[in-house]
Amino acid sequence: MPHSNQPPPNPTFTAQQTADAREKVCAAFDKLARAVEVAKAVPHDNDANGTLAAATTMRQVFDVGGRYLSATLAEEPATPADLATAVRKESSSFQEGVMGYLDGLTNSDTQMKPLLDANTEAAETIRGLCK
Repeated sequence: MPHSNQPPPNPTFTAQQTADAREKVCAAFDKLARAVEVAKAVPHDNDANGTLAAATTMRQVFDVGGRYLSATLAEEPATPADLATAVRKESSSFQEGVMGYLDGLTNSDTQMKPLLDANTEAAETIRGLCK
């Protein structure tokens, strides 16, 4: 069998496959956005335990949500490239953010600003592409 240095051809998808993938990835993002809103709305007292519980809940949403987006994207190879790129950026910023928080950083730390900005930008892009 002859060996070729050519990369394998990119798979092609029908318009319906692309639309279905877009719908599933957008639905996963919407579910994550709702989870973030639910976590933000959980009442917490201004004591140390309430603050810790709220922070832990949000970190869990970011961790699980980032993995959920990545898994959904992996299951939908027909996802449009621009949406896939934004979802990867969103998921990555969540994972990096959780590691920053676990490393003791807060939203006011200068090291977190690029991650927070990347997350905001990715989320806005996804919202725009999922309209």
